[in-house]
Parts: sequence; C-alpha cells; structure tokens
Amino acid sequence: MQTGLHVEGTTLPRPRSAVVTGATGLIGRWLITELTTRGIRTTALVRQPQERLEELRDWVRRRGGEHGLLQTANLDLDADGLGLDASAVRALDDADVVYHLAARFGFGLTAEVARRANVDAALALVDAIAGSPNLTRFIHISGYRTAGRPAMALDVDDPSALAEFYARHGAYEASKMEAHARVQRAADAANIPLTIVSPAVVIGDSQTGETTQFNSLAETLEQLWDARLPALAGSERTWLPVVPVDFLAQLLARLPEDAPSIGSNLLVFDDRTPALPKLIEFAAARMGVAAPKHILPLGLVERLPQRLTGLDREALSFLSEDRYDPAELRQVCARLDLELPPVEASLARWIDFLVDTRFGDRPSRGGRNEAVAGARVFYRGSRQRARAVLLHGVLLNEHSWAPVTDQLGGHELLVPDLPGLGRSAPNAIEPGEWLTAMLAHAHEPVLLVGHSLGCAFALDYASAHPERVGELVLVSPFFLQRRPGWLLRRPAITKLLFNKMGPERVARALDGELDRAREDAASLMGRCAVSGANAEWLAWAARVDVRARLRAQLAGLELPVTLIVGQDDPLHFEAPPNVTLAHIEGAGHYPQLTHPEPVARSIREVLERAARAAA
Repeated sequence: MQTGLHVEGTTLPRPRSAVVTGATGLIGRWLITELTTRGIRTTALVRQPQERLEELRDWVRRRGGEHGLLQTANLDLDADGLGLDASAVRALDDADVVYHLAARFGFGLTAEVARRANVDAALALVDAIAGSPNLTRFIHISGYRTAGRPAMALDVDDPSALAEFYARHGAYEASKMEAHARVQRAADAANIPLTIVSPAVVIGDSQTGETTQFNSLAETLEQLWDARLPALAGSERTWLPVVPVDFLAQLLARLPEDAPSIGSNLLVFDDRTPALPKLIEFAAARMGVAAPKHILPLGLVERLPQRLTGLDREALSFLSEDRYDPAELRQVCARLDLELPPVEASLARWIDFLVDTRFGDRPSRGGRNEAVAGARVFYRGSRQRARAVLLHGVLLNEHSWAPVTDQLGGHELLVPDLPGLGRSAPNAIEPGEWLTAMLAHAHEPVLLVGHSLGCAFALDYASAHPERVGELVLVSPFFLQRRPGWLLRRPAITKLLFNKMGPERVARALDGELDRAREDAASLMGRCAVSGANAEWLAWAARVDVRARLRAQLAGLELPVTLIVGQDDPLHFEAPPNVTLAHIEGAGHYPQLTHPEPVARSIREVLERAARAAA
C-alpha cells in the first residue's frame, strides 16, 4: 500500500479512481459531480445501486459532470460487512481515494442505532480498505463540533464519560464525535493515509443557492419565513459558521493532491460568517420578514417545553460561542488555488433558493431577490435577455404564471412579483417607473404580458418607451371591465378580509380548486404586509382617473396589442380598434390559471412572429 505518509513537496498526482459513500446526500451529490468533472472514475456506494445509478448519472449530467465516469455498487451501513457486493470490493481495491460521507442523521436516534451506522460502519470501512494496493488517501467526513470544547474534552475510552456525552448531546452528535476519534486511531494502526474533514453548516451552491438539504439552519429560516420564530436561543455571540456545498466539493476533490494535509483534521468553514443573530437579521431582510427581537439564554431554553420553543433539545448542542482558527484552511486553499466565495452572496442565493422552493416543498423555478429602484424584488428569469415579461394581478404572484410558462420552453422570460405583492417589497414609485428600472438592462425590445393589475405596468411602460416594446398581450385588463364594488375600494376593510381568507377561499376567488399556484398565493396572502398591499393596489385600480388614463394610453398606442378576455368576465368598455380581441370560452378573470393552453398559445405566436421578423 502507498501510505503517502512521507512525501517530498506539497503535491501528489491527481487520482484516477475514487469511491464515495453517502453519494445521495447533499455533499455527496456535489462531490461525485466534481470528481467526474475532473475526469476521475467514481464509484458511489449506495443502497439499491442499480436503481440509483441512472438517477445519479442524470444529476451529474445536468450539472456539467461526466456521467459516464460514474458507477454504483452496494453499501448498507446497518448490514454485516457493510453489505459490500463484489463490485464494491473491486472498486475499493482499485480506488486511489476513498471518501466516507455516509452517516445516519436525525435527532432522537438511539445510541445503538447511531453507533452502529456512524461508528461501527466507519471502522468496518477502515478494515475493508486496509492493505488496499492503490490507496493514497482516505477522507473521512466528521463534524466541525469535533473541535468544540465538549468534544475536545471527551475521552472515548471512558465508558461513563461517553455515556454521559451521548445522554447530554444526543446520539447523532455523540456518535459522530466518537467515530472521529476511533477512525483516526484505526487508520493510524492500519497505516492508512487519513485526512479528516470537518465541515461547518453546509449551505447551498454559492452560484445558484441549490441544496437538497432542508434541516439544521434551513429549518430555522423556514420558521422565520412562517413567522414561527419569536426568539432565538443562545446569545449575541452564538456562531454557526457556514460553507457553500460547491466549494466544499471542490476542496474534497482536490484534497488528495495536497500532501501536507495527510494526517490532519481540517475544519472547513467561512470565518466571515456573521454571528447567528446577525445572520438571522440578514435572512429576514432578504425575505422581507421581521427578525426576532429577543434572544433567550440556552439554559432557559433547555428548561422550556419543546412545544413552546420549536427546538429539538439535541439541536441546542450545536449552538455555541466557540470560534475556530481558519489558518490551516487558508493554507490548504492557497496550495490548491481555491478561494472561499463571498459569504453574504452565498447566503443570499441559498436563502432565495429556500424561499423559491418553499423550503424543499416544490421544484426550484429559479427565483431570486434583487434590489431594484431601491427596494427588493423577487423574480425568476433574466432581466437582461428576457424576450417576454409576464406581470401578474392582485391576489397573485409570479407563480400564477407557471401553468403558462411551463408551456413556453425555449423562450427567455422574466416573471417578477409586483411591488408589495408576493415576495417583493413595496415601492412608492409609479408602475411605469418600476418596470423601467426592472428592464433597464434589457438587450432587445420585449413582449409585455400583463394580467389585470399587471396590464397597468405594461401600458405605462409601453407608453413611455414604445421603442423598447415589441408587442403587448393584455389578459383581463381591469380598466376595461367592471369597477370593483364600494367595499373593495376601502383598503382598511379589504386588508382585513384578505388577511382572513384561508387557502380554500383564496382558491375559489381565483376560479378554481387549491393547486400549487393558488396555494402559493394563499400562503402569501396570509401575511399582513402582502394582504395590505393587495388592498391598496385594488383601491388604486378602482380609481376613475387611473382607469380613464389607461384606456387613453391603450387607444393611443401604435404597437400591436392582443387582448385576452374570459367569456365569463366580459368587457364593460369597448376595446380600441388597434386591439386584437380574443375570447376564451368558459374562462373568468383568471384564464392563465383555468385555461393556460390558449393563453400560452397566444404568447407563443407573438414570440414566434417576432423571431421570424428578426430573422
């Protein structure tokens, strides 16, 4: 076996083959992508390997890796001999580097279950690779709290101390701490070139925010989003350092080439991470919600019932004021030509991804927050390359266009939440000014598609910048339809009504049953700020002067305009002669939700007509 324990210089050859346990987890998925991108043959040891192979290959392919370099073989942390099949044994014998990421995570585990999966299985893997003819590195993933004061003081050979540690900190964390010490010992005894990597809280990709893990700090942010976080536990100095998953994967993939890191325990974290209260304040500002004003001491929280705090007692052991020395990580990064991405940008993209996916409840639609005209705007798509801009109406948000945009693949779209609605912050400027700021960097004339209130934004912009607009599609334009009744012109009353509407009532108001788009609208309408903004916009749309101005703007436009109206939501003013009128039979005020196919077809025809004209 090549131990690599005495290597001159700082670099080693790039591995030709690798084995990864835990490849279906967050770190593992990014790692197998990075390894194959670097041309390294990779075997993922997983349960049900044949069933997982195509799914993992597809994951790697869609993220730019070389999916043909990936194979799978069997591994079962709970089975005797790890359940290794012949393919797994061959892969381990052939591997230059073995990564052990697999572990059983969860609060409430028994000590027996946690120890079998996280300690005994790790030691069994050490036994399996001892004497391997090609091995140049074994990389074991531990936890950054191994460098914390409680873990540093733990003697794993003292049964009473170990039992107390399990009881106090929970079986998951205790088993990881025990494995940390025992794997180090076993690898030394077998002369295996070991590097232990202890990552901090792993957040999403630094470029996209994407993650597959929604526990730990993400759960706290979900409570913040749902207004279920009245207070924080800890102190002003409580610190949960973070590291983006793509950076961690790059570091892990290159680490076998770094000779000085053999034998080390490398803590991977961004020392620029703000203290937890400041991090939560940053997240709250990004989400547009209120941050908790109180911080409760850990000792008090530990004595409170969990139903009041919403915190699992095992989670409290991760809350600490401990700080760690970043010097070794900086040295490794310098040798490997790696640099931690900016922490605030990484956090922002991760938070946007969490909100966009409703904390893992639905697929990502590429939504993100950005400051526009001095206020935060949530949108999906490209502000620079958009060929069509879709603007929603009252009670809705950008997700209401999903049934339509799902049918417009291949076209660059921009779909924002309007000011104060959905996840965008209010903005005092006029609709046309707001859209002018949104499209300040658009490369070419765009197709503007507005629904109800969104028609006002489209018309104001088109009237001010006709040279930057190709055509307009106006769906259910409120200013050509019946004026809202007296009650809906009173924001104070309407806000209360909106705020009390449950999901089923919102769905009925939007002409249908509760589905993804309507449920998204209902969840946002439950926020006082959003229901208030909807009430204000509805009162604005009811103003006689606003409606008259928009009718005059429409009549004065020289641009092509398509007007889509539901048969059950008729016009009460005659459409100008420059407008092509399309009725959708059986539709009401929300045809993009109830009849998305004809709406999408109209938009697609305009886009294709513009493409032919440009050619």
